[in-house]
Amino acid sequence: MQSLDVDIQGPYGWPKFEGSLTSLPAIPGVYLMTFEYRDGFLPYGFGITRRPLRKRFLEHTRKYVTGNYNILD
Repeated sequence: MQSLDVDIQGPYGWPKFEGSLTSLPAIPGVYLMTFEYRDGFLPYGFGITRRPLRKRFLEHTRKYVTGNYNILD
């Protein structure tokens, strides 16, 4: 079994959708997609990428905008 130590940073905003939050860093890593709930955030999706997070979220954005999945898929 492998383990992975994760340093959690954020919250970051989805590029071009959540401009009031800090934009995604240009680094690879583990990401949690969350929604605000009460006094914190609840996850509804996660992933890991070796590409910069901004590039990965551009892929998510294209699939979301073209209707391939919705934000809660």
